[in-house]
Amino acid sequence: MIRTLHAMTDAIWVALIGVIAGAVGSLAAPWAQWGIEKRRERLTHRRALVSTWRAGLSSWEMALRRGDEHEHFASYMTTEWYLSLQPHVAGQLASAQDVTDFLADEISRVEREWDLT
Repeated sequence: MIRTLHAMTDAIWVALIGVIAGAVGSLAAPWAQWGIEKRRERLTHRRALVSTWRAGLSSWEMALRRGDEHEHFASYMTTEWYLSLQPHVAGQLASAQDVTDFLADEISRVEREWDLT
């Protein structure tokens, strides 16, 4: 009788541990998946930002090469690509001649910091 009671107690403990482990697993798996997905989305967003910055800078450089007088950098300072880059720019813009090189370097620096290279 005592052996039967002891065997039932063991079975109850095994079942209880199984239920707890299943509950923990069912909560941990989605949480881990969410973390992976969150990181993937952040990387995708950052890659898109860098791509937008490079395209905007390229567009401005082409306008400068064409000699478009109205294509001063001040007009680009209100564009979406520059406004999204501005919080990440570490230094000051020196002169119009240095702006393109400076921004290209800053974009590369941010890309390295974000481990996108």
